[in-house]
Order: sequence, then structure tokens, then C-alpha cells
Amino acid sequence: MGRSEQVVTPTVINDMALADIAAVIKVDRVCYPDPFDEAAWLREFEAPNRCHLVAMIGGEIVGHAGSLQVVDETHVATVAVAAAHEGAGIATRLVAELLRRGVGSGALAATLEVRVSSMRAQRLYSRLGFVPAGVRSNYYSNPTEDALIMWLYDLQSRSAQDRLGRVVAELDLSSSRGSR
Repeated sequence: MGRSEQVVTPTVINDMALADIAAVIKVDRVCYPDPFDEAAWLREFEAPNRCHLVAMIGGEIVGHAGSLQVVDETHVATVAVAAAHEGAGIATRLVAELLRRGVGSGALAATLEVRVSSMRAQRLYSRLGFVPAGVRSNYYSNPTEDALIMWLYDLQSRSAQDRLGRVVAELDLSSSRGSR
């Protein structure tokens, strides 16, 4: 009886709205050396074939992710989570939702670039089914670093869909237990 129950506020994933730009920029300033400014975000909203999502906890934006659709491929272009919420599965939820939306738009595959030094992000993407496919030399700046190119093929397949569902279900289960 002396055990206290932890109240867990769920992570809610929504479409990013113009009103979210200031909060997204605030997250980006901590996550990226050269974040988009407001003008760049406004251009993103006008660009075709884009999907931008925000992750909210208790009404506060704690992360975001974006992709673009190129013919039958989804390109995951950005994923950022506020430092205080890293490790809580937010990035995984965001990318899984981008992939789900890509499937709905007819994507057969998904791709992304990730810093070669970012093993945590590489593990996240591998968990979702992405595999290494090559390297882009000096892709990133501040600091200059290579990018690992990763692909998730057969995005429409039953096995890919099952894997995405399983990963999200595992996150839901751990959240219901009160773990981060």
C-alpha cells in the first residue's frame, strides 16, 4: 500500500500548425546548430508533399518531425525532441507516425540521413526497420560529419506494418507502466 502511483501524461502526436512554429523553433535551437527560422518554416508549410508533426505532453510541444514525399518514397527530413524528454519514445512515435502517413500516401520505401556518430538515433531507426545503405561525406556541419544513409524498403509489406505496430505497442505498454 505504501507504493505511490506515478501519473503518466500521454504523448499526443498532432499535425503541426502555423501556431506551433515558435515552439518548434525553441526545440530546434537546442537540438540543431543551424535551426530553421520562422521564414524557413513558413516556406515548409507552403511546399507540396510535406508532413510535419508535433509531439505534445500536457499541451506543451516537446518534439517534432517532418518528412517529404518524393514519388513513392518518404524522406524523413527532421526529428527533434527537447532534451528533457529524450529517451521517452517520443522520436520513435513521431517517426512511426511519419511512416504510417507515408504508407497512406502510397510510399513503398522510406529513407533518411543520420550523423554517423549518433548511435542512439541509428538504433531507433534500425528498430523501425531502416538499414544502412551508404554514406554521404561531410553532409553535416557544425561539426562537419558524414551522414549514414538508411533505407526502409517494402514499407507497404505486412512485416513492415507489423513491426511498426509492435514498436508502438511496446511504447504504449511501457508508458502505461509509468516508465519513461
